[in-house]
Amino acid sequence: MTFKPSATYQRNLRNILDYYTSVDPKLGKSILDHLDRMKTHLTGFPEACPLTSAPPVRKFLLPKFPIRIRYVFEKDTIFLISAEHTKQDKPL
Repeated sequence: MTFKPSATYQRNLRNILDYYTSVDPKLGKSILDHLDRMKTHLTGFPEACPLTSAPPVRKFLLPKFPIRIRYVFEKDTIFLISAEHTKQDKPL
């Protein structure tokens, strides 16, 4: 499985990591650990997360953090669209 992060995903994730690391460096490390587990899970079960109706985007909720990862699965590739706080009101 190939993971392709968008520029938006990378920018948002950097902001999230910067914030949580400034609060406590262990939190930033924990988020990275959860992201590694997410990739492992999605490699085996890429269609396991809920699918929005339009546009069709899947949402993975990071355990223990209010962070949502939006992605699209096509063939053997997972396109990471965005990383955001779950309180952010997004139309997707």
